[in-house]
Amino acid sequence: MTDHASSTQNPRMTEPPLDLLEPLASIGQQRRFVIGGTAQKYLVPDEILNDAWHFCERAEMPLTHAKLTEPQREAVAVLREAIERLGRCTMLYDRTNLSELIEGDKCWAVMRDRAGQTLAAFGQSALD
Repeated sequence: MTDHASSTQNPRMTEPPLDLLEPLASIGQQRRFVIGGTAQKYLVPDEILNDAWHFCERAEMPLTHAKLTEPQREAVAVLREAIERLGRCTMLYDRTNLSELIEGDKCWAVMRDRAGQTLAAFGQSALD
């Protein structure tokens, strides 16, 4: 069996990868791995947003999109719009003040909230 055949027969391949959203939805993960990250284990805000953007792209792929409920489609669209509109807020912070971004930036808080709402639309919650 080829990789192509296995991927087209695997029903999970049409499910959006919720694990890409968890870091953006979770202030606990952001505190542990952005603010308190170590050289071996850390998260970068731009990468968190990039992963959430990829989640939206995957959710909007025709085969996946067709399987989503209307509330799921709506949540993905709202999240995508928030990232497009507010995602540049990360450019205001450098590595010395990332706690300000995570704990106090209103734009970041909106995107985190939208990611949490999207997870909820898929029956999940942020792990804090």
